[in-house]
Amino acid sequence: MKTKLLKKWRNEAVNRIGVFAADDKTYKVVFDKSIFCDVSDYYKNVGFSGFQVVCEGIEDIHEAVKRCDEVRRQFILREARREWNEKMYGAKERVY
Repeated sequence: MKTKLLKKWRNEAVNRIGVFAADDKTYKVVFDKSIFCDVSDYYKNVGFSGFQVVCEGIEDIHEAVKRCDEVRRQFILREARREWNEKMYGAKERVY
């Protein structure tokens, strides 16, 4: 059960969070907040409010990938906490 959930959350994190190159040769980490879960459409729908730029102005690609991995880890932990709260307390919003 644990591996199936982790695999599901990792795939969702990869589909929701990505690194994009900006016009000024910097990089930005983008998160897709919408239901569609496809961050690769970011430049097709730049004005769409479902995308959130998490970090921008990063000059090194390795630093951008590192920050993207951190954001993905935070996303997975948030999903795990939400699942735990729902299982433990009967509601996603209840924390104690």
